[in-house]
Amino acid sequence: MACGTPVMTSSTGAAPEIAGGAAILVDPFDINSMQEGIERLTQPEESTRLCGLGAERARSFTWSAAAEATIESYRQALDVR
Repeated sequence: MACGTPVMTSSTGAAPEIAGGAAILVDPFDINSMQEGIERLTQPEESTRLCGLGAERARSFTWSAAAEATIESYRQALDVR
């Protein structure tokens, strides 16, 4: 995503949350689902749309945001305000 390429990923695990609507989700255990995902990736309009969404989504993952989320997790675990 950060490189501006369209992404196809698994519809299971944490991948959908990470993709945040900026990737094609497929069932990793269903070859037909994967085939359909690849076919969608080859459509110019879909590819262009996903490139833009993916680049935008990737910008939300920064070291600062990760550090802030980690600190907040520690505060909640320790119940410190």
